[in-house]
Amino acid sequence: VGPTSIADCKCVSGRYGPGGVDCTRCPNGRTTLNDGSTSFADCECVSGFYGPGGEDCTPCPDGKTTLDMKSEEISDCTCMVGSYGEAGAVCTQCPTGSTTLLGQSAGLADCTCMLGWYGTSNQNCIQCPGGSTTLNIGSTSITDCSCGAGTRGRSPRTLIECGGNCGCTAY
Repeated sequence: VGPTSIADCKCVSGRYGPGGVDCTRCPNGRTTLNDGSTSFADCECVSGFYGPGGEDCTPCPDGKTTLDMKSEEISDCTCMVGSYGEAGAVCTQCPTGSTTLLGQSAGLADCTCMLGWYGTSNQNCIQCPGGSTTLNIGSTSITDCSCGAGTRGRSPRTLIECGGNCGCTAY
């Protein structure tokens, strides 16, 4: 059963208005956290935008985002997952087969091998052979590669043993 009187009405998330009547959409880059917001002050900058309370929200520079809502300064914009860079600097993509974990990465050393890749250096990740994968990010050895869920085959111990093809097949 829906509301029984106008007093029971609430503005939906992303809108505000007194008493749930005449709801106004928050400006671009802003939203409310919950239903029932009654004031523009409830509109917060969304992820990827920053701005002081009550002012316009500005999108983060290309390749950057904020980790949560309510970001007020450009310094809250960090590199997206898979890239790194100092605050205020241009973001650089991690090398092939590597990524960053949380997007708060300042340097190349924060890149780690992705799932399905292994290596002793974030700059030298090698893809697991023959359809095999790793169970975790940051794997450092081919012995971390194994046939994934729903597949079977020989897990590699060395590239020579597999001949470059470990034969992981679906079952």
